[in-house]
Amino acid sequence: MASEVTVLMTTLNAERTLPTALASIRAQTYTDWELLLVDNGSEDRSVQIGAETAAADPRIRVIPDEGPRGRPVKLNQLVDLAESPLFALMDADDVAYPHRLERQVAYLDVHPQVDLVGAAMLVFGVEGCAIGKRGVPIEHRKICARPRAGFRLFQPTWLGHAGWFRRHRYSERASRCEDQDLLYRSYRTSVFANIGEPLLGYREERLMMGKLLSSRLNWTRMTGGRLWREGQHGHALQIAASQITKASVDAIAVGTGLGHRLSPQRAGRMSVKEAEEWRQVWESFDPAPPASGR
Repeated sequence: MASEVTVLMTTLNAERTLPTALASIRAQTYTDWELLLVDNGSEDRSVQIGAETAAADPRIRVIPDEGPRGRPVKLNQLVDLAESPLFALMDADDVAYPHRLERQVAYLDVHPQVDLVGAAMLVFGVEGCAIGKRGVPIEHRKICARPRAGFRLFQPTWLGHAGWFRRHRYSERASRCEDQDLLYRSYRTSVFANIGEPLLGYREERLMMGKLLSSRLNWTRMTGGRLWREGQHGHALQIAASQITKASVDAIAVGTGLGHRLSPQRAGRMSVKEAEEWRQVWESFDPAPPASGR
């Protein structure tokens, strides 16, 4: 019999962070889950670490590696293989809070009309140092208020109905923006929601300009190009201008070394309680306590 939740995870050279990510899923208070892990062309010990963990926990299954084919392709592969009624996304460098799955499954039980639920994230850096929080709007209307600017429904926190994932496939062309592209194509016929409390620690040890630019460029190309072809030239130009502005801020943040302090949307204020809760989560997986503050 299939588990109630299948956690979908891809890896790419994640040997340093994968053990903690897997440990955080194994420590879930909600136990009716399986985890499917597929590699995307790693050159380190990621596959071996996954196999060793799977040998210790039969709920984890490593899918044979077919080489690098891009993350959207790998995610679609996992969607095809999973048999559970609910799917959860998890990145190989993040940390799930112990009650993450329990809270999200309970939310969907109470709100069956919701297709996909996410959550706020606690952003952390080197050695688990808490940097800030990425807050989220709660209701579908607010999540989708400015679709051309993107959706604050963070992919590493997604948990949703299997049918939704099968109806809305990842685009193989949407590299580094596959989540936003999928949400943009599906939001008119879907119901989204967020849980306002952090349920995931999001690792961002440093801002990487190459990845940021690639994400913004591909989002502009995918969504702006779609609008241009539909004759919505003004909206397409607005997307391009918005992404250029954001890329400029990213460049200044990276170039000056000020990082998150110049990009507060990436890591806003967190409460003392949230910081303490994260400290306890991190210490449960890492014996070295995280530094406090920024």
